[in-house]
Amino acid sequence: MNERPLRILLLDSDSQHSARAARALEEAGFETYVVEGLQQWQQVAGRANEFDVILLDHGFAGLSGLQLLGEMRKQGVHAPVIVLASSGQQRVAASAVRAGVAEYLIKEPDFSHLEILPNAVGRVAQAHQEGRLSRPYCSREEEQLRHLVLIDPLTSLYNRRFLSEALP
Repeated sequence: MNERPLRILLLDSDSQHSARAARALEEAGFETYVVEGLQQWQQVAGRANEFDVILLDHGFAGLSGLQLLGEMRKQGVHAPVIVLASSGQQRVAASAVRAGVAEYLIKEPDFSHLEILPNAVGRVAQAHQEGRLSRPYCSREEEQLRHLVLIDPLTSLYNRRFLSEALP
């Protein structure tokens, strides 16, 4: 039985980088769809949840990737996101993590980051399928409720419900 390849949505307005990234991902067995502008994004936005992972360039189409991420979440896009930022934008990492991205990679000028990109995408897709990623699209109240359901308030240890879900 053949499993379908993981579907990756790459939002990157740098055509040279997006072509190389798509090639690296396709060589690793991923099905990659490249979006290089806002007009293309608007055409595919309604289908974004059909993708297993979204790669988002922090400077996509002249916007802040984190602003676009916020818009994506408001539109109901729940696919895990990996933010790609140019070298020198490392301080964006903390903001990206707070915004709920699954991974953050620095785009190196020599394209050396493309060597680890397929592994990062595979790792994020697997974690998402296994439910190991945080859910940034849930409200704070929902996360607090989940915490109360799984953690014993007296001992602060995981309860039987958590253990029965986590252990085979």
